Amino acid sequence: MVRLPAHIDAEDLRGAGVTGLIAAAKRFNPAQGCSFATYATTRIRGAVLDELRRLDVCTRRARAKARQLRCAADELEQNLGRAATDEEIRARLGLSGKDYERWREQTQPVRIIAIDQPADETPDAPSLHDVIADESVEPAGQRLEHDEQVQLMAEFISSLPDMPRKILALYYHEKMRLAEIAAIFGLTESRICQIHAQTLRQLRAQLERANGQLMENRA
Repeated sequence: MVRLPAHIDAEDLRGAGVTGLIAAAKRFNPAQGCSFATYATTRIRGAVLDELRRLDVCTRRARAKARQLRCAADELEQNLGRAATDEEIRARLGLSGKDYERWREQTQPVRIIAIDQPADETPDAPSLHDVIADESVEPAGQRLEHDEQVQLMAEFISSLPDMPRKILALYYHEKMRLAEIAAIFGLTESRICQIHAQTLRQLRAQLERANGQLMENRA
C-alpha cells in the first residue's frame, strides 16, 4: 500500500484477494503436483493485479510512454552525470517537440480526491461536493428565461389563424412532410411551404419584439 496511489482502498484490494482465494479453493487440483499455498498465492496476486488495473485511470499506452520517458532520463543522467533536460530526453527518444509535449501531457500523474472531503482545512468547511459547480445543471436564470420564451411562443401560436396553426402542428408534432400536409388541405406543396415560412417569420418577429420589451422592463 505504501507504493500505491492514495485513492486505492486497502479494503478493495483485500476483497479482490479473498475472491482470488475462493477461486483457488474451487479450482485447486492436488493431482497437478503443486501445493495449495503456491497455487492460491498466484491466484490471489492475479486477482489483486486485476483490481489494480481496473482502478487505474491511466491507459496501458500511457504507462508504456511513461516508462520510456523515465528510462531515457535515467540513461542520460548516468551518461551525463547530471539531470537530463527535456530537449535531451526528446532527442534521445527521437520525438518532435509537439510529440514530446503530447507524451508529457499523457503521462502526467493523476490525483483522485474524494468529492465529499472538506474543501479546505478550516473548521466546518463545506465539502467539495457543495463547492464545485455542476455544469450539467442549467442556471436558474437561464431556465426562467427559457420558460418565458416557451410561454410567449405558445401564446403567439395559439393566436395564429387556423390554417397556419394546424400546419405547424402537423409539421412539428406529427412529423408530417409538407407534401402530406398539402394533400390534407388540398393545396400545392409550394403554397404550404410559403405559409410555413411566413408563419415562422411572423413568430420570430413577435418573439423579438417581446424580448425587447422584457429587456426594457428589466432595465
